[in-house]
Amino acid sequence: MCYFDEIRKNTMESILKNRKNVNTMLEWKDSIRHELMVVKEEFSKAIDQYTDKFVESLREIDQSSELALFQGEDKRQSMQLLEMEKKFESVE
Repeated sequence: MCYFDEIRKNTMESILKNRKNVNTMLEWKDSIRHELMVVKEEFSKAIDQYTDKFVESLREIDQSSELALFQGEDKRQSMQLLEMEKKFESVE
């Protein structure tokens, strides 16, 4: 029984001595979590800003007079592709 009391006493001493370390570790964990959230928010803002700039640049391209010559080009290309597919099917 004396071993049990000695172990119990040593355990209590260890807990009391290490209580400060446990609190320090909890504070570090909270600090790291907080910093990660700050980084995440800044990263998200940077992505949003980049996306906004990219979309705005596409708007500027769409509205430029240099592209007026190509208006309807997508539809023309699609029609040509369909015609080529029909010709290919008729050759087979």
